[in-house]
Amino acid sequence: MLPILLQPAFLWFYACTFFLVLEIFAPGFIAIFFSFGCLSASLAAWLFGVNTQWQITIFCGATLVSLLTLRKLFLATFSGKQSSDDDDYDSQYIGTTITVTKAISPTQQGEIKLAGSFWLAVADYEMAVGDNGVVVGRDAHNALIIKVKPT
Repeated sequence: MLPILLQPAFLWFYACTFFLVLEIFAPGFIAIFFSFGCLSASLAAWLFGVNTQWQITIFCGATLVSLLTLRKLFLATFSGKQSSDDDDYDSQYIGTTITVTKAISPTQQGEIKLAGSFWLAVADYEMAVGDNGVVVGRDAHNALIIKVKPT
């Protein structure tokens, strides 16, 4: 009789852990499905005492089924959204009404309140504290500074 830590159910569980760690260090959403297959084979060996041929069959089947059914879901859930352009910002805030919180002049940047946050801003006109204006875009030299004009 094998020691308990070398029985097939534990060996499959060790392989499951290995694939989980591999997925963490080399994310590609492939190794995790091998981990699912190993876990399925481990549970089958532990709960039902199936022989080695069935363990391998269960491993292959569970890996393929999970890969084919869950990979798109995992990629959509964990990959996030990538955007290479700034169209979202421009279309979202251009034309939005702002309030000046620190005076702005053509030679000095000031500060505005936009969407509940304070932003550095520039304008081609004098704007005093409390004046309202609208966003016309971003500063040509610094995308973190917003260009505004009076209303």
